[in-house]
Amino acid sequence: MVLDEIGADFSTSSKPVATSSEMQAEDPDRENLSYWSRSSMKRIFDCICVLCSLPVALPILFATSIAVMITSRGPIFFRQDRVGCGEKHFTIFKFRTMPVPSSTNSRPEVTTASNQMLTPIGSFLRRRKLDELPQIFNVLRGNMSLVGPRPKLASHQLFPLICRPGITGRATIAFAAEEEALSSIPAAQLDSLYRDVVLPAKQALDSRYMSSATLISDLRLIFRTLTKRDDGRELRQLLSSGTPSLHYS
Repeated sequence: MVLDEIGADFSTSSKPVATSSEMQAEDPDRENLSYWSRSSMKRIFDCICVLCSLPVALPILFATSIAVMITSRGPIFFRQDRVGCGEKHFTIFKFRTMPVPSSTNSRPEVTTASNQMLTPIGSFLRRRKLDELPQIFNVLRGNMSLVGPRPKLASHQLFPLICRPGITGRATIAFAAEEEALSSIPAAQLDSLYRDVVLPAKQALDSRYMSSATLISDLRLIFRTLTKRDDGRELRQLLSSGTPSLHYS
């Protein structure tokens, strides 16, 4: 397992891991957005794409809603507070893939393939990314974009977002297999590894991408997301080294 190695590296390595303040100093591009990323055309592009997709998306949304409703008790949608552009909070929508917890504290902040229970169709929905489909309405409402950094919990947001968070993005692609990879990390080390290694690495990837993003690069990321074209190379590099340093392509 990839993370069998990082588990040992993380617990025994004497090499210091960069802190959030160090990542900020090392990432001079983080405050820069490309012309496309800050353009009103990106917002128009998002809305056109979502509206054009509705004839296909609505039947899928309806069928998935019925499947969620009849396979487990609880609400159809999972709602959670996330941090958006300019530190404005909003409610993100997903199809519910886990049983309703007995208390608000019973759901881990850092989820892995081994620390959560899924509904009978939860695994399928996550594998096909169908649980994320309701976020097209977040896009229409202006909370999100199709492409951008994933919206995070307030406790996981390292820096204020200067652009709309996205359904998919550079780090989303690189960390597509994150839950499976993190499942071999000991529970006692999981939060520290996630905060000190994974989150800064995601920040670095997304900052670099958004500083040079174009319409064509966004289309490529959307295509990679829809076709699940991810070889996991960057995630393996990150976790085998135990540092937030990634090679950009």
